[in-house]
Amino acid sequence: MPVLKPKPTLVETQEEGFNVKKLIYDYSIVSVNNYKTTGEKKLIIRDVDECEIIIDEEKTKEIFIKSFSKTLIKTESLIDEEYDELLLNKGACVHMSLIRNVWYILSSDGIKRD
Repeated sequence: MPVLKPKPTLVETQEEGFNVKKLIYDYSIVSVNNYKTTGEKKLIIRDVDECEIIIDEEKTKEIFIKSFSKTLIKTESLIDEEYDELLLNKGACVHMSLIRNVWYILSSDGIKRD
């Protein structure tokens, strides 16, 4: 079971002044070594030793990530105005939001030690 997704939800949002309807997945459970986001709000990373997550900024603007595996998060834009990537150790959780072309870490449970 590499990636598990629930049924998508139809959501109406406003983009550049237009009402837009989109099908989005609320969460994904990821058990593969590489994954690109599809607009889901929550990711659970599990059942792999290491995972690389690429956040698709066209589809994902805010995300919560819980890692039960060592997880490297990559984005096109900087993270906290400074970093190209973010490494989560097993057990860590982070909440990130894309604001004015910068990914800000809004909440994190800190560094987890093995």
